[in-house]
Amino acid sequence: MDRRGFLQIAGALPLLHALPSKAGDITSIFGIRLWPAPDHTRIVLDLDSEVEYKLSKSGNPGKVILKLKRAQPVLSLDAVVKEDPRLKSVKTWSAQGGNQFVVEFVLLRGVEARSFVLPPNESYGHRLVLDLHNLESKVGVAKPDRQQKSGSRKRLTIAIDAGHGGEDPGAVGHKGTKEKRIVLSVARRLEKLISKESGMRAVMIRKGDYYVSLGGRIRKARKSGADLLISIHADGFKKKSAHGASVFVLSDKRASSEMARWMARRENRSDRIGGVDRKRESRGLAYALRDMERGANQKISVDLAGIILQELKKIGDLHGNRVHRASFAVLKAPDFPSMLVETGFITNPREERLLRTSAHQQKLANAMMKAVRQFAAKYPSLGGGKSVRTNASIKGREYRVKRGDTLSSISKKSGISLSNIRKLNPGLSDMLRIGQKIRIQ
Repeated sequence: MDRRGFLQIAGALPLLHALPSKAGDITSIFGIRLWPAPDHTRIVLDLDSEVEYKLSKSGNPGKVILKLKRAQPVLSLDAVVKEDPRLKSVKTWSAQGGNQFVVEFVLLRGVEARSFVLPPNESYGHRLVLDLHNLESKVGVAKPDRQQKSGSRKRLTIAIDAGHGGEDPGAVGHKGTKEKRIVLSVARRLEKLISKESGMRAVMIRKGDYYVSLGGRIRKARKSGADLLISIHADGFKKKSAHGASVFVLSDKRASSEMARWMARRENRSDRIGGVDRKRESRGLAYALRDMERGANQKISVDLAGIILQELKKIGDLHGNRVHRASFAVLKAPDFPSMLVETGFITNPREERLLRTSAHQQKLANAMMKAVRQFAAKYPSLGGGKSVRTNASIKGREYRVKRGDTLSSISKKSGISLSNIRKLNPGLSDMLRIGQKIRIQ
């Protein structure tokens, strides 16, 4: 058993959430879903109204207990447990003369339990969410690539973001095809291609059917030392005649078209549907976008987006012959180039059929791989930059800051991870001064 105990409950115990239901009414629990991820399991209860509930631990450290006031299930909750790495079983019973419904989650491993509620939206009604996080988990976060020898070249790290996942299906086709499944399949194919490429490595933002918040996607890419991010999606639109693939880069101002604006709004609603605890996530997208760094990476983003667009043109229709711009939240990281690829309209019957086929999914992955190769050849300093000893700005154990430098760009040039740079320079601010010396060894 972990020395700190088998179970932690985030915050004070017990957690009482005053979400009153209508006087005299019984709240129905009409659905339960499990979404296992590498570092946590999400449990979602569907409710027909707001409810007062309490999250606590029992005398047994291997249990989490959820008590709901004046609530009753209309289905069996204990049958939901599958092969989950954290959950052994679910037990339920009524208490306090039927005025309380108790759900007991029996655990297989140590967790930190967090709960929050989600208000109704366009896809779901009231939801109560319970997240069971590994106590000490770094699972699912790839480590930055490290140079093996002085003078060697750091591999180009591509973060592949399969959009949506878990509670958030993304766009849904007329045949019921879910965007989240199609884009994960394409992402896995691209990962395989990149992994076979010399001088490159792929990092998957999500590897299965679970939701990662928009801010969490950027954080995972950053922690992995990503040199660029490709977010893969499949369009959905109210008119089934809309068709063609497209590529987007970030626009902080106006979207390049009404369609682009509409798509960005739809994608940015993912956190509402996928389920995010706003109190914890509020800082997730609060980035200090440094104009100089953002400008340089925006130019590179547009360049790669254009290359991808030309490769996609070779295998199918395009939704316009230019790179589109819109304010996609997942593209708002200032420290590496990023673009969003819409592989086609899943709401178009013909393109839905294509997107369902392995052959077309592979063509899409191949097109993106060809574009990445061209990109790597054009920008060898991204990921393939020279080592500390051969970089003109680096002498011995120090780096002298130049105009346009950021901690991320210095990390890439030196091959030293951001975390190590911060350890070597206690109190180092993100705001750098020209001429400032930074320890790198």
